[in-house]
Amino acid sequence: MNYKTLIERLQDHPGIKPCIYARVSTQKQLNAGFSLQSQIDRSKQSLEWYGINPVSEIVIYSDGAKSGSDTKRNDLQQMKKDIESGIVNLVIVTVTDRVGRDVIDNMEFRKFIIKCNSEMLFINNPSLDIYTLEGGFQYGLDSLIGWRELNSTRQRAVAGIIKSFENGNYANPRCPYGYRKVKNKNKKGFKIYIDTKQADVVKLIHKLYLKDSYNVEQVASYLRINKIDEGRVWNDDIVRKILRNTVYCDIIVREDLGRTFAGIGIAPVIISIETKKKVLELLQRRSRSHRNDNKHIFYMQVVCINCNALCTNDTVKNRKYRYYQCKKCKSRYSEVQLEEEVSEFLIDKVVSEKNREEHEKMKRQLKKYASQLKSAYSLYMGGDIIKRHYHNERMRIRREKKDYLKKLWERTTTDYYWFSLSIKQKQREAQRHIKKIYVNMRTKEVVRILPK
Repeated sequence: MNYKTLIERLQDHPGIKPCIYARVSTQKQLNAGFSLQSQIDRSKQSLEWYGINPVSEIVIYSDGAKSGSDTKRNDLQQMKKDIESGIVNLVIVTVTDRVGRDVIDNMEFRKFIIKCNSEMLFINNPSLDIYTLEGGFQYGLDSLIGWRELNSTRQRAVAGIIKSFENGNYANPRCPYGYRKVKNKNKKGFKIYIDTKQADVVKLIHKLYLKDSYNVEQVASYLRINKIDEGRVWNDDIVRKILRNTVYCDIIVREDLGRTFAGIGIAPVIISIETKKKVLELLQRRSRSHRNDNKHIFYMQVVCINCNALCTNDTVKNRKYRYYQCKKCKSRYSEVQLEEEVSEFLIDKVVSEKNREEHEKMKRQLKKYASQLKSAYSLYMGGDIIKRHYHNERMRIRREKKDYLKKLWERTTTDYYWFSLSIKQKQREAQRHIKKIYVNMRTKEVVRILPK
């Protein structure tokens, strides 16, 4: 029996449906643009080099500024779905570590490819055949080398960050509010200096909270009403972060490094240690148990129109994503999607009361967005575009719609803008304006919003 090499198998394969997967780890590489594109170009050329004749166009998947240890990369997940559904059956990558840096994850991906009867072609090692024992061993060895490189890089990065802090530099990626970040003259590291205007706001926040007995929400409202640092969004989450941040008294805590850098002059002092201690103690006393704190905006307001049942709250991933679940229909509705519908209802109400002409323009524009969404859905259902392209188009339309409504809201009223509010403020506004929200759990759409 004559054994065929990987290249021979691909040359003789009657139905090659190729895809290219490219990845870069850092934003700097992504901004430069050449790294991703060079991977894609080399992968495209490989088909011609090895005389492989595809029966479909090359599908390109690329994850920019994504770590190899992150298995939830968007395009990687989409590629796996497309492999399962048979849209593609050949994955072309430049090197093994583009798929991932973890040995176990890479071996699981190999099993997945074999299970789907697909192929993998590595540009730097075209003889590597994942179906053979030797090829599987080599693939695992390459993955192990990639994992070792990743961990070595991390260790060097951690050591570099610690050294930078010890040298008096500010090595955190973001500059805290109240300071400005300036690169050192020797181009090694950054220093932070007090921004006088912002520092005054930081002092004001601490004073209002500690001496004037404001709570976090009242502090945020005070800043918004008095237009302090206008243009910045003030809500209770931002105020709470400022109150909790110990950088203002030259104490930088890095839990990920297991280190605290205190009193070595990294950050000029804005708030005294005594004041910060009192603020932190007060925050702890006032804080309520997270379990008892309801984070759902439309609590006891969402009704399933299919079975006329009141939807219950549901969360996933450590309460990060919130849903409204109908236990009878065994279906749930995303709060993010529901928020968009409600914000549209609220702005419609405000604009119709204040400016009829603007309201008519708004209705026409919203119809246009609805038509675009419908067209994209029709193309997807008709097989003219793949799911990933449909998803991207839908997200683009939703972003444009959100931006349009925000600008319209700002032109029409000086009141709050929905998406700039904190969760508690949204809860209050929802309770004030809305009685019930009727949703169709099967089609995932809002049928009716009953105002108060």
